[in-house]
Amino acid sequence: MAETLISPGVLALENDNSFVSQQPVTVGAAIIGPTVKGPVEVPTIVTSYSDYQNKFGTTFLSGSQVYTYFTSIAAYNYFNNGGESLLVARVVTGSFTSAASTPISASVSASAALVLSTISQGTIMNSSCSLDSSGSLNPSGSADNIRWAIQNSDTSQGTFSLLIRQVLDLVLLNTVKLLLSIIL
Repeated sequence: MAETLISPGVLALENDNSFVSQQPVTVGAAIIGPTVKGPVEVPTIVTSYSDYQNKFGTTFLSGSQVYTYFTSIAAYNYFNNGGESLLVARVVTGSFTSAASTPISASVSASAALVLSTISQGTIMNSSCSLDSSGSLNPSGSADNIRWAIQNSDTSQGTFSLLIRQVLDLVLLNTVKLLLSIIL
C-alpha cells in the first residue's frame, strides 16, 4: 500500500490490486457430446437455449429424415427447467471433416490466391456458392452457410471488394424485395 502526503493533514492511501485474481467462472452444468456445428473439444459457455442453437445447432438432415442429438435435447431441457448457464464441449468422430471454402485462384498463379475458412468446424458450414448470370450470389443453403463474391476488381491497382453474406440475409432480402414489389 502506497502512502502520499498531499498537504498537511491530508494523506492519500493507494491500494495495490495487481495481485487480486479473477474469480473462477461458474456454470450450472456441463454437457460433453456430439452437436451439429460449433468448436470441437473447446468448452463453450452458453447462457440460453437460443445461444446454444446459434453456437451448436440443433437438428441435422440425413436422407429425408431430421435427427436431433441427445446433447441438444439435454440442453433444451436444462434451460427449460430454469438452468442459467451451461458449459458445452463438442465431440466428433474420427471421420470428422472441417469446413472449407472453394479457393479463389489468381490468374497469374496456379495456386490459390485467397482461401476463405470458417471459425466453426464441420461440413454443415460449407457453402456451395454459385453466381447467377448477373454475378449475384444465389441464396441457396441454410442459415449456417455463407455466400461470397468478388466485385470491383482492379488489376492495375491490385484491389477488389469481397462481399460475404449469410444465406439467411439473402433469403430475407429477396423476401423483402418480393413483398415491396407486391405492395407497389
